[in-house]
Parts: sequence; C-alpha cells; structure tokens
Amino acid sequence: MVTHADVIAKHLADAGIEYIFDMPGSRASVELIEAAQKLGIHYVLSNNEAAAAVMAATYGILERRPGVCSTGVGPGATNAVNGVAHAQLERAPMLMLTDRYPDQMYRHLPRQRVDQESLYRPVTKGTFPIADDSSARSTHRALQLAMEGRPGPVHLDLPDDVLLHEAAGLPEPIPTQVWHGATSPSSEAIETLASMINTAERPILVAGLGINRGGCEPQLQQLVDTLSVPVLLAISAKGSISDAHPWCGGTLMGSEDRHALMAQSDLIVTIGLDTIELFEPGNWPYHQQLINIDTVPHTDGLFYPTHELIGWC
Repeated sequence: MVTHADVIAKHLADAGIEYIFDMPGSRASVELIEAAQKLGIHYVLSNNEAAAAVMAATYGILERRPGVCSTGVGPGATNAVNGVAHAQLERAPMLMLTDRYPDQMYRHLPRQRVDQESLYRPVTKGTFPIADDSSARSTHRALQLAMEGRPGPVHLDLPDDVLLHEAAGLPEPIPTQVWHGATSPSSEAIETLASMINTAERPILVAGLGINRGGCEPQLQQLVDTLSVPVLLAISAKGSISDAHPWCGGTLMGSEDRHALMAQSDLIVTIGLDTIELFEPGNWPYHQQLINIDTVPHTDGLFYPTHELIGWC
C-alpha cells in the first residue's frame, strides 16, 4: 500500500534531497523516516531540534536545494524555531516538517498541543497542513516556494493519521524547463516552445488576468491569429479577445463544453493565468503537457508545467 508518507518521501527524492536531519517524535516522523530510507534518503539524528534545523539550512545553502528537518509534536516543534529563524535570516532553502496530532485528538487533547502553523508563520515563507487530498500538491509547492525568489524555510504540518492513510499512488517526476526574461525569436526558449506548439495536433490557449493587467491584448490577438488555435479566457480575462473571434472558445467557467474542449487538446498553453481565476477552485482535471507563460513561476501545485517562460509581452 502506498501511503501519504511515501508520497512526501518520493517528492523529496525527486528533488535530489539526500538527508533528513531529525529529532524524531511521534508516528509521523517515524513513518516519514521509513518511507524516505526506502528511497535512499539518509536519516541524520541530532541531539536537539534547533541543531537539526541549522544543519538542514546549511545543507540547503551548500547544495542549492532545500534541506529537510523533521521534529516531533509540540515541544519538539517549538525547539526548532531558532534554527528555522536562522534559515530565514540566512536565506537558506529548507523544509521544516513537524509531527501533528490527528484533528480529532488535537481538539480534545491538551498535552503538548501547540498551534504549530501560527508558531512558524512569522519565520517561514509559508506554512501548509498536510491532508489526504493535498500531500502531493503541498509538498511540491513547498519545495518550489523554498527556492523561489529569496530562498528560505517553508513549514509542513504532518498529522500522523494522514501519513498512514492510503494514497492514490506515487507521483511521477515531471521535468520542468524554465526560462527567465525577455527572449528573441531565435532564442532556445522561443524555438522550443514554438516547436512544441507546431508539433501538437490540438493545442489550446488559456488566457488569464495577466493579459489585460499587462496590456497584452494585441499580442494575444496576434498569437491566436498566427497559430489558428482555440483560446479560452479566464473570467478576469474576458474581453481580451472578442467573443466573435472565430477562435475564441468563450470563458473557462466549468461548463461541460469547455471541459470537453480542454480534454480533447494534446497541449495546454496557459498565458498570464492565475489559479484564483478558476471557476472550480482547486480542480484541474487535465493531464496533457502544459506550457506556462507568466511573469512569475507557477507554485500553487495545481498543475505541473513541463516548460515555463517567465517574462512578459
């Protein structure tokens, strides 16, 4: 049986992480250690939680990928705060994983109960509780967020019952090619993306609020006319191209015909799309190759671009 502990460990292994620095606590950290060791990730025992966090931060700086620290619930989590604050001040990428009681137990058990999300929010770039429907997405997002912009620590709260629950399966590693900045038509980025679009049999564009906020409506019109492919508009992008345009597929609002149009495509190109615009929050039922073009990388973990171009029109 594949558990959510296995899912988290697989994401760590796919990110090239070799060690977990740890002062183990309850079942969550033990389950994660066992899942990680099966994938070749080594467990490093520390004599206190703050030291484990500092070691993870140092690993992150030296290896240029997130270091990982894991602690027990309550006092274990509080003891690591100094090390996590060190990571924040040193711009060190790391994941801080804390054990957490199951929700029902957390509500009724006063012993060692600490609001760990509130504890870590001031000294991290983000804090995410793991749930049955979010283990893969939250871990993927945390790994990205730790490295994005100024590197720093990100907190994941791990209820021990969730880590033991059965997951749908292990995530597949998705290689992502990312280009930053303005590029010329002859650049590797443009040539690669153009080749992908030209090779696709049924590509589709999805335009978001970045189009009208960036004043890029003329460029969108030119792109659609040049490619002769359908474009769907997120709600905030409505009007960026005329509804009467022959290639305008309307607004992406969760209707069956829009779903069918997306599902039939073999390549999705998102342009300036912010996931807050999606009419069905948290739902992206499409598994085709995806190119993302935006001013910032996609870190919400809702979809997984195979290629990203970070720049603007």
